[in-house]
Amino acid sequence: GGHAPAASPGEVKLFVGNLPLDITQEALRDMFLPFGNLLEAFLFKRGTDTAKGAFVRFSTMESAQQAISALNGMEMPAGQRMIVQFARNSGPSAPPAAAPAQP
Repeated sequence: GGHAPAASPGEVKLFVGNLPLDITQEALRDMFLPFGNLLEAFLFKRGTDTAKGAFVRFSTMESAQQAISALNGMEMPAGQRMIVQFARNSGPSAPPAAAPAQP
């Protein structure tokens, strides 16, 4: 197989944006844990002081898609809407059903 070494095949990385400034790494984990096998939840401070961002990694695409549909656009206490999407270089470039299985 010739897959990129960056992520193992069963790993999906999501970008999370517009998080409240007072959110903790623990709270972030708790938010995403219900959707499946959470490998990592990493909080980072953006250049702005209005919101925080994060990356989370799931072991399956299914879990990632459930997290996106449940949390993307969810209203936060400050009124902003949370962003949850596939991180760049992650996730399917085409719908899984349309992609033929590689030999």
